[in-house]
Amino acid sequence: MLTLLSEYVAAGFCPDRFWTLTPRLFVIHMRAARQRVSLEIEMRNRQSWNTAALTGGAMAGKLKPYEQVFGRPSLSAGKPQSPDVMQAMCNALAKAWGATEEA
Repeated sequence: MLTLLSEYVAAGFCPDRFWTLTPRLFVIHMRAARQRVSLEIEMRNRQSWNTAALTGGAMAGKLKPYEQVFGRPSLSAGKPQSPDVMQAMCNALAKAWGATEEA
């Protein structure tokens, strides 16, 4: 039992929670922890590869500008809201927060 507890804690889980688990839930938690670690390893490997590739491209003078590779985010503000729309939104927000209309 001590080995299972130490493995559960090593996987990043709370030791107090261990004692409430059924054997089936223990297996599910440990499989999920293994999947999480595998995903983290995959993401770090990809990040390392991308960093190396970009560094190599920059050193060779072949790296395109960031904006050309990834583009620029479109941050259009849109049309201004009319006073009626703003008032309706404020009324809806006040109602959601529990405000009452005073007469």
